[in-house]
Amino acid sequence: MANLGVVGITKAFGTAVGVRDVSFTAREGEFVSLLGPSGCGKTTTLRMIAGLEYPTEGSIKIFGEEMGIRPPNKRPVNTVFQSYALFPHMTIADNVGFGLAMRKVDKAEARRLYQDTTPPLTEDEKEMRRIERVYRATMQRTHAPDKRERRALRKLKGR
Repeated sequence: MANLGVVGITKAFGTAVGVRDVSFTAREGEFVSLLGPSGCGKTTTLRMIAGLEYPTEGSIKIFGEEMGIRPPNKRPVNTVFQSYALFPHMTIADNVGFGLAMRKVDKAEARRLYQDTTPPLTEDEKEMRRIERVYRATMQRTHAPDKRERRALRKLKGR
């Protein structure tokens, strides 16, 4: 028996179909990835499994139990939201350097450190653009401040 069974789920938003006839199973110990281009329904499918959306058609079973319209807090699943925890009122450069600023690292030093540790972004992306005007892919490259901050602090301490 599958731990997760998704059978023929479809999700319509009015006349637009976000997910059409998706089926798959996952057994204990299996690792499943949903791959596809932006807008193909990966997130909507996961939201339906979690109970944050309900399928227009089809069935979702977890441990053999039909989830139907069972609310999210009554489903044996966990959800990690796709939030990048970036401050929308700040530039990308300000977001990347935020942790260093909170640690009272000198502004010039913080700027040098985040420039050394920032993923490849254009100068326009680093300095000028506000988060709400940036593509999700850029947000993903910008995120991971904890890892970047630790790297920058190691560099700072290494002198």
